[in-house]
Amino acid sequence: MQILKGTVKTWLNKRYGFIATKDREDIFAHAAVIGDVDLIPGETVYFSMGESKGRECAVDVKGPGVKPREPRVKKNKPKREEPKREVPKREPVESRDSGRDRDRN
Repeated sequence: MQILKGTVKTWLNKRYGFIATKDREDIFAHAAVIGDVDLIPGETVYFSMGESKGRECAVDVKGPGVKPREPRVKKNKPKREEPKREVPKREPVESRDSGRDRDRN
């Protein structure tokens, strides 16, 4: 497998970008193929050519232009406090049947 040298042209937050080389057109690179890393635009990288979904792309990307992807930190939104609602107290209600049963006996 031939090792190629290139410069990271672009790297987007969507986790893909392009590597510029002297001999070829820009080479597509995607994080799903190269691993959980970010590429630094303007930095030199070394890579091999591979294929993903029927398309040529960079694989085994190494060098100073590769940095491990920082873990995503979930931003905890403060919980919204619900206003406390006071429930009115109900007075006990006497059953209407209770009086009828006494009259029948």
